[in-house]
Amino acid sequence: MRTKRAFVLLLMTLLVPGSAQIVAGDRKLGRIALRVTFSVWALVVLAALLLIVNRTLLIGILANQAASLFIVVLLVALALGWAALFVNTLRLIRPVLLAPGMRPVVVVSLVLAMVISSGTLGYAAYLLNVGRNAIGSIFSAGPAIDPVDGRYNFLMMGGDAGADRTGRRPDSLSVLSVDASSGKTAIISVPRNLQNARFSDDSPMRKIYPDGYNCGDECLINAINTEVTDKHKDLYPGVEDPGARRPSKPSPGPWESRSRPTS
Repeated sequence: MRTKRAFVLLLMTLLVPGSAQIVAGDRKLGRIALRVTFSVWALVVLAALLLIVNRTLLIGILANQAASLFIVVLLVALALGWAALFVNTLRLIRPVLLAPGMRPVVVVSLVLAMVISSGTLGYAAYLLNVGRNAIGSIFSAGPAIDPVDGRYNFLMMGGDAGADRTGRRPDSLSVLSVDASSGKTAIISVPRNLQNARFSDDSPMRKIYPDGYNCGDECLINAINTEVTDKHKDLYPGVEDPGARRPSKPSPGPWESRSRPTS
């Protein structure tokens, strides 16, 4: 009978924290724990609704430094509180009154329940804090470039390379244009088979292709990376990856540091 009661109390603490205290222990503690439990459930339901209705707002909250710090602290507090409830539940169980063979079983079950509950919350807090620190380290110093006409423009290139491939061709090209004041972003896809891409007036490649990259069917925009890297690296002295640079003057910096496109 006591063994069954022990497992019921453990299950109650695992599924509805505070309910075991209401039934068999400190009812004041149980009422506080139940209020916290129901509040957390309400927040989870709200987060689920935001995920469906307004995912952008939910991501914005999680990415916000102050809000994410609050959530991390809240998760840690909930993990510690849940663990404290399990310890209190163990006191209610009174293992000394259990059959000797069942005592270690109950204790191990309690430890596993704590790992599932408090451990999960603690790990969630850790992951959220890692993401928070990553976002903070990336954006804490602010943009390293000035906006042009109120916008930041970035080129994203996705390419593949390998031992059985010649060079690296970015088969995915997208321009991200970010509003400097609101952060709203427009994504412009550039076809990888774009032909006759023109170089800017100050580009060293302009001297080689004054009428655009028009050497035939092989001269697609995604081949510029490979050609600059393999054949015209000397035009960009001191640059580790010239093919990833904006094919312009070697001094200004990478693609994202310039506002004028190559075509």
